[in-house]
Amino acid sequence: MGRTIQVSGFALTDSAEYVKDFLERIAGAGTIYALKLRHPKKITATSKAFAIVQFQTQESASLVENVAQRNVLRSGRFYLKVRPADRDIVPRPRIAMFSLDDAVLHLGCLVKENILSGLFSARNVSVQFGFDMKKIYFYISYNLIKYKLELSYESIWEMQLHRPPAYRSRTKFLLFQVQAAPKIYELLPRRSGLMYEDPFFNWFRDDTDEQWTRTIDFTPSASIGQSSILCLEVPQQVQVTPAKVYFYGPEINVSNRVVRHFSADLDNFLRISFVDEDCEKLRSVDLSPRSASGNDARRTALYNRVLSVLSNGISIGDKHFEFLAFSSSQLRDNSAWMFASRPGLTASDIRKWMGDFCNIRNVAKYAARLGQSFSSSTETLKVHKYEVEEIPDITNGTKYIFSDGVGKISANFALEVAMKCKLKRFAPSVFQIRYGGYKGVVAVDPRSNRKLSLRKSMSKFQSENITLDVLAYSKYQPCFLNRQLITLLSTLGVSGNVFELKQEEAVRQLNRMVTEPQAASEAIELMPMGEVTNVVKELLSCGYQPDHEPYLSTLLQTFRASKLLELKTKSRIFIKHGRAMMGCLDETRTLNYGQVFIQASNRADDHDKFVVTGKVVVAKNPCLHPGDVRVLHAVDVPDLHHMFDCVVFPQQGPRPHPNECSGSDLDGDIYFVSWDQSLIPRRMVDPMDYTPAPAETLDHDVTIEEIEEYFTNYIVNESLGIIANAHVVFADKEPLKAESEPCKELAKLFSVAVDFPKTGVPALIPPELHVKEYPDFMEKLDKVTYESSGVIGRLYREIKKHTPHIKHFTRDVARRSYDTDLIVDGYEDYISEAIEFKEEYDFKLGNLMDHYGIKSEAEIISGCILKMAKNFTKSSDADAIRLAVRSLRKEARSWFSEMSTGEDGISQDAIEAKASAWYHVTYHPQYWGSYNEGYDRPHLISFPWKPGQARKT
Repeated sequence: MGRTIQVSGFALTDSAEYVKDFLERIAGAGTIYALKLRHPKKITATSKAFAIVQFQTQESASLVENVAQRNVLRSGRFYLKVRPADRDIVPRPRIAMFSLDDAVLHLGCLVKENILSGLFSARNVSVQFGFDMKKIYFYISYNLIKYKLELSYESIWEMQLHRPPAYRSRTKFLLFQVQAAPKIYELLPRRSGLMYEDPFFNWFRDDTDEQWTRTIDFTPSASIGQSSILCLEVPQQVQVTPAKVYFYGPEINVSNRVVRHFSADLDNFLRISFVDEDCEKLRSVDLSPRSASGNDARRTALYNRVLSVLSNGISIGDKHFEFLAFSSSQLRDNSAWMFASRPGLTASDIRKWMGDFCNIRNVAKYAARLGQSFSSSTETLKVHKYEVEEIPDITNGTKYIFSDGVGKISANFALEVAMKCKLKRFAPSVFQIRYGGYKGVVAVDPRSNRKLSLRKSMSKFQSENITLDVLAYSKYQPCFLNRQLITLLSTLGVSGNVFELKQEEAVRQLNRMVTEPQAASEAIELMPMGEVTNVVKELLSCGYQPDHEPYLSTLLQTFRASKLLELKTKSRIFIKHGRAMMGCLDETRTLNYGQVFIQASNRADDHDKFVVTGKVVVAKNPCLHPGDVRVLHAVDVPDLHHMFDCVVFPQQGPRPHPNECSGSDLDGDIYFVSWDQSLIPRRMVDPMDYTPAPAETLDHDVTIEEIEEYFTNYIVNESLGIIANAHVVFADKEPLKAESEPCKELAKLFSVAVDFPKTGVPALIPPELHVKEYPDFMEKLDKVTYESSGVIGRLYREIKKHTPHIKHFTRDVARRSYDTDLIVDGYEDYISEAIEFKEEYDFKLGNLMDHYGIKSEAEIISGCILKMAKNFTKSSDADAIRLAVRSLRKEARSWFSEMSTGEDGISQDAIEAKASAWYHVTYHPQYWGSYNEGYDRPHLISFPWKPGQARKT
């Protein structure tokens, strides 16, 4: 482990190279890893330079210190002084354990087992790797430019060492078969005249990460991206990426208005995502490197790569896909829609069908309005113009719009819409909708005679579309604390012990649920709603024990593991006395400023409801400013009893409460609402001003080229994650926590960054707000870290003591758990058919698991996913995974229903015999492992379990 010291007293004419050589004469050649030479800000005749020196070992630094302590360390006629440095020059330096020089690298593809078709070769290649590096680095010079190929271990499918016959060659060939192309970097020359780059002032043993900038394939014919083999010639003595385009097959996606309308052209739609070679999101520095001076606005080759793909499109076979548009969530994921034009229908035609946007003269807003039609939604009913009324917005004599984004729906029409959303038991109180060019929410109004009553604040553009699309609706949703909320509540006086007790209570419940039926029943309410929760409920109600029946056990154990992971990585603590609720407006004008109405369901499928009264704490994620947390008074209003599972805000007062909460509005935002008195802060602070920066207005119509450039610039300026992480760090270190000046400044920057998709105004982070070291709970293993003494640090270290335990379905478990009570007469008649269906089911479910990179059956079935492939994210792809699994389960139910029907229909005995056969071919030890031969998959056991199939033992 290395060490960094500061050595003072050098002449101003000494260079970094000279100082390095001088100190290595004492410490030994090759002992210095990095060195920075600096001059004082004000130079006088007696001024001396000082050097910050990072040694590779502590012993080397100690040698220099010992000489200085004896007052014999001199450079010329100057005595030198030594003291410890505040931090390393290169945090956690990447020191290779192994390296190769003068190797030859061949790129290409295997045409036979021992024949490589070469596309490109490079000589004098250096290679570095090590156990802790998790990557292999290839250093190549080509056309007088230095390049670095970075190949992660995860990208390597297989490695083989080939030894040709001794009489032919003594050279070995190390073959890397890759499933993702390596990242490509170009070495930027250091520039003279800049203190932070000039070689006179800086010396590094290895080129620093800041010197390497991402670039595209530099080889002829883009050979790196086309190669599946990297072949290293070793002498005897020793989803569009910057490099490649990857094509994936069709995936199940929640549909949107555009795809539904043009369903006949479904094969002409393409979703494109810009990622790096590890399928991670591209970072802003990949497209625009930041120099140490902070004034560098250069663009890398990757910037041009992204922009050129959007501008020029992508060809697949005889189809040419061109840019169409992107939704707001796609923009955050660096993703977009493309369309292959055909005679009679082009991408431009589709945009014209979507609506009239000509009055919008801001690029960011224009792009957002295009994306409005691509929001994932459920098509419901057509509503003619005469069935819609426009009602005035409510400003209450202020600059704010209290009714921003909210309208009304009649009670009868709400029931019809609920039926189209497959909600048969009730009609929600609030729907998040898209209708023509309108967006926002509509709340049930029993007094309304019009199907829809919409406001001007909901109208974003003109459209002739008259179909009502539903994005979401109000429902029972449990609520959880997170790190941002804990930080703000702690800042406002809530004791850290409160959060520690809440976490202990949550862990106790998780531990009990895997052994106690009652605790398991309570925990089901926190699971993602769907078929699996119904199966779990039936299994428990039929008397199955959580720690005995394997399917039930693995589902509950996986749920526990996912919640422990959320506690560890997000401090996501379940709050019993609270809900996550969609916001809406008090149309009765009963509520006063500072009041809310809250009526909550006891459970997801429970008709019992209760009205909350008293103090409540309300916030909306993300929240960074202490003023985002509001303490309000919940009151009972009989005229609002038709509203439930939503939080009703007043239309009176100097400022809307939603706007006080992180600058929110009422167009579908979800609020954290809790009546747990231990979480009510002792004080409140004034909310922040969330007035957005003025948007730039063009003097011409927005062009599609400007939207493509805006998309690319969004990647450059996307800084929400950077700002949020910096806020976590400063709030953890500063005595005033989130009320400290750095945190308040970061909260302002975050607001600017949130509005960037609408305004196009970027958030520029000043150097003093850049993070130098991170608290341990952020798990930044490649950065300098410290042990946090704050409440989140304590929560993190406590939860690390609890580890998940998931038992797998082994042959031994099959022997112990096979339930003979589920075997009924006549089951043998259906064994052959059951085996055939089981093989089909396992094949399809296994393919889904492989596609999404999900390791266990319980994860994909329950939706409690612990880890997935890098090209997917839980937040973006959870709905698609749920749909895919639901589709497969629905198909399996149809197989079960395919039974010959006699005059008297299907007998109950036949149904039970078939169900018994399905259970037998899944659980009996003789079938264990027989369905996954040749696949790296566990034995799957969800096949026989469907709602209504559980039997009491």
